[in-house]
Amino acid sequence: MALLASLLGKVVVFRAVDVYPYDWCGLPVISKKPIPFKGLTGLLIRLAVSRALYVSVRDRYSYLVLRLTSVNRRIIIEKDLAFRLKLPGPSICKALATKYGIAGGNVLCVNLRTLDQETNRRVVNYVARLIQDFVKRGFNKIVFIPFGLGSFEYRFFDDDLVIAKMLREHIPGLIIIDEELSPRSVLCLFNYFDHVIAMRHHAVIFALLAKKPLTAIIYDTKTLELLKGVSSDDVRVVLISNLKYGSNA
Repeated sequence: MALLASLLGKVVVFRAVDVYPYDWCGLPVISKKPIPFKGLTGLLIRLAVSRALYVSVRDRYSYLVLRLTSVNRRIIIEKDLAFRLKLPGPSICKALATKYGIAGGNVLCVNLRTLDQETNRRVVNYVARLIQDFVKRGFNKIVFIPFGLGSFEYRFFDDDLVIAKMLREHIPGLIIIDEELSPRSVLCLFNYFDHVIAMRHHAVIFALLAKKPLTAIIYDTKTLELLKGVSSDDVRVVLISNLKYGSNA
């Protein structure tokens, strides 16, 4: 698409994109070593990226993939554009928090994403135990915020509510926000949380933006790359590959 636009004389910009040489289809994938695109795919990427007016990627892994694919042009590494989000006014944020019943108390936010059935079971088992530990520490409100509500029927893994409902079977008092909110509204709510358990990349970013203690469950390369640049005692990284079904770690 970008190459076609360029050939038609349109201005093409790649801004803070991620570039990973695999076809993601709803399974955990963590690639620690960048590899190039090859063959026709590599050729098309070289042509499209080389003709663009501006190119930036959001992590070093993506940068190295393009270099290994023999893209020889200036490439900038810049933060995900979500880091530029600004909060609405305090009154708007308070109204949202009041609407969803999270304006007071010790509030734990959970965001998980739906993957394959076995991974879902392992994640739900681990997070349910984690939530129970937080409850023992005085957290009295557990809120699930979906970052994906299922754009296409066949892409079941885009619907966070699938795994949210699985989690509620273990945590009956789980509050599920089952409507689609704007990114700025979601960021509003993050300011009312006392801890965040997150899987999705932008849920992790929102926790960092709101400066909230974070437990990040990593299922993909991009989030691992994001957190490589974060050094904080308030951020705990849990690789999904280390979760064992039936255990607490």
